[in-house]
Amino acid sequence: MRLINVRTLEPKDFFGTDLPHYAILSHRWEQEEVTFQDLTSGKGKTMTGWKKIVGCCGLAIDDSLEWAWIDSCCIDKTSSAELSEAINSMFRWYRNAEICYAYLSDVSGPLTNSKNMDAFRFSKWFTRGWTLQELLAPDELTFFDKNWSEIGTKEGLRETISKVTGIKHLFNFEDASVAQKMSWASRRETTRPEDQAYCLLGIFGVNMPPLYGEGPSAFLRLQLEIMRISNDETIFAWEDDSVTSSGLLAVSPSAFRYSYDIVALVSLKTQVAQRPPYSMTNKGLEISVKFREHTAARGSTGPCWAAPLNCAREGTILSVVLQGDLTGNGIWQRKQCHTLPSYDTEAHEYEQPKEKLQVIYVKQPQIYSGTRSYCYFRINAKPLWSFGWTVKDRHVLSAELGRWGSDISDCLQLKLSNSCATVQFQRERKELPFNVARFETFLIKLSCQGKTANVALVTSNELSHGAISVTTIDEIMRTPNDYGRHSGLTREFEEFAMGETRTLRSAFLPGGVRRLVRVSLWKEGGSGSRDIFALQLDEP
Repeated sequence: MRLINVRTLEPKDFFGTDLPHYAILSHRWEQEEVTFQDLTSGKGKTMTGWKKIVGCCGLAIDDSLEWAWIDSCCIDKTSSAELSEAINSMFRWYRNAEICYAYLSDVSGPLTNSKNMDAFRFSKWFTRGWTLQELLAPDELTFFDKNWSEIGTKEGLRETISKVTGIKHLFNFEDASVAQKMSWASRRETTRPEDQAYCLLGIFGVNMPPLYGEGPSAFLRLQLEIMRISNDETIFAWEDDSVTSSGLLAVSPSAFRYSYDIVALVSLKTQVAQRPPYSMTNKGLEISVKFREHTAARGSTGPCWAAPLNCAREGTILSVVLQGDLTGNGIWQRKQCHTLPSYDTEAHEYEQPKEKLQVIYVKQPQIYSGTRSYCYFRINAKPLWSFGWTVKDRHVLSAELGRWGSDISDCLQLKLSNSCATVQFQRERKELPFNVARFETFLIKLSCQGKTANVALVTSNELSHGAISVTTIDEIMRTPNDYGRHSGLTREFEEFAMGETRTLRSAFLPGGVRRLVRVSLWKEGGSGSRDIFALQLDEP
């Protein structure tokens, strides 16, 4: 482990158990972070990120510590061996630190008013994949704003942090199920897709070598490592509406978004199926299951079967829907991946006493890291122009996963892949009797997950500003639709069925008048990894 001397700001290597007491920094990577090469060459002092090093070391001195660890400059990322060691050791390093300083560059001032508290709640620090372990691992964690002023501790802010992150196990995360831990990561982002898996190694207590370039396969490898050390069947308890057929393992943490309340049944008295060990083979996941006939799954042909899992949600046993050959000669697949049907334990006990475990193989589909599916949106907003509306601005959450194209025939063009984007409309109106100019603003949020498109309307009562701020738009894109209201915004989120027309209403326009925006969404076509959707906007 390489530490930095907080007084001389020079690095030093330590080996084995010969480690001094040290502080550790948690932060988001931003512009001009100081790398190990920058630190040793002296270039770091001229870079923007130098202030983080000085700030962290200053706090360590105040805490009577002589050493600190900062990921940006204490890891030589040009060495693959050193990077691999750091990724597999990082959770332990945060766990063993005397104190962790969490630097929130997008928060300013004490949390004594609603504005600063909102800035804390919606800090990007809570949206990054790597900061999840940095939140859970340290025993002592203190938050600092952009000026390095203390704003609170993990203990003191535990209720707020739990609401923001959905984590109820801040100080005993080991007690959470696999599905619950995955749900904590489901809404977080990483710059590289492989890091969605690598940032979770310590949380699940597993090790594996990083292989940058493997893409989504990294998350599959992570699940296989978890299966080797755990019989927690909540690893199979995910719901993904973007796929109709799959294996028992999820493609990404996002599939566990709604698994925050799923617990494992570890007691033999509560388990529905006392199954032998399961493992991955060249024929698929070999697992012993009990079956009950299930109604035909969406997008499937032939009979389907419900197989109970040893896990529950609010006391109800859950199952997965499978389809295959009951003779045992075929390969099975999971169907109806968007839901986990409940399993009637009384019927299991009394109505079908002859149910018994049967060995099957559930095939895990091949993951192609270079393949990405896209949704193309054609947004016809021409009818709004006659009512004075204009396009104020357009944004995408990730330039890698989406972009706005050139307008064609008054249609806005958008390309997305499992991401979201926004377009803001605005018009100026004169208010009597003084003919004061006021603005009406609304935002359309478009998102897609696989082949499922979603549209939502966002209206703002902060009309004196003339537009919804870029900061607020960023929050809207990063905040899931099911999070409800915040920061003076009301949002009417609706998932549109293809070919459906709906009228969305706004209660926060001048004078309290409820104005309407009519939205129609339908699928124009598509094939393979390309789906085309049309969106029509007008004012009735």
